[in-house]
Amino acid sequence: MSTAARVREPQAAGLFYPESPEALRAEVEALLAAAPVRPGWRERGWRAWIVPHAGYAYSGPVAAVGYRLLRELRAGGALPSSPKVLLLGPAHFVAFSGAATHPADFWATPLGRVPVVNPGVPVDPDGIVKSLAEAHAREHSLEVQLPFLQIALGSFSIFPLVTGFVDSKALAEALEPALGRFHTVIVSSDLSHYLPDGQARRVDRRTHELITALDVEGGEGPRGIDACGKTAILCLLRWARARGWRAELLDYKTSGDAAGDRESVVGYGCYGFFEP
Repeated sequence: MSTAARVREPQAAGLFYPESPEALRAEVEALLAAAPVRPGWRERGWRAWIVPHAGYAYSGPVAAVGYRLLRELRAGGALPSSPKVLLLGPAHFVAFSGAATHPADFWATPLGRVPVVNPGVPVDPDGIVKSLAEAHAREHSLEVQLPFLQIALGSFSIFPLVTGFVDSKALAEALEPALGRFHTVIVSSDLSHYLPDGQARRVDRRTHELITALDVEGGEGPRGIDACGKTAILCLLRWARARGWRAELLDYKTSGDAAGDRESVVGYGCYGFFEP
């Protein structure tokens, strides 16, 4: 007797991105088509990305820069036909210790279902990584990445993980043994929140410097990285530094660029990590 598949249904459809499959596909395709590609980017060995997770009208153009390059990697054969994606982001609504995956077999969006795979990350109720559906119940930080991935990659699988109260070094070490079994890493994070536009850009400039320098110690400090996904970002910086990767800021905007309101903005950055 077969067991019914467990599906995490979309929570952000109609809020952060269109609920209609046709409208969603059209919007993502338009964002990817408009995303700039600078000379030399296509030739790099991209390994990981930091992308924002606000509504597509605000952060979609910034996220699309990374996803356009990811799509070209897939089209050019640099990724396998069904890559495994480690998807990391912050938990905004539930407080818990450690990092949490979801017990579902599939995550759904209006574009279809995405299979969940765990290529060897230990999941233990008493460990750093646990299964906690409540941490994902209202969460958008990972879900909003899926339509971009569905258009960019077609067939793929994910290991979705949101961070709670957890030390980045401990989490990075817990995930390290399985890291090589993923074909790409996506970290979902916005940058500074609700500052005047000019101040936000100054604060985010510091974050740009820390990320591109792979400066874990500075990123953790009092003038460190200002981002809701800071823990996941620090994990990625640790992995990148250990592997000799380099990081580059690919695009940056604030919500003021989309909405026109410069009094209180959120910063959005897209960063790519590559082997030199």
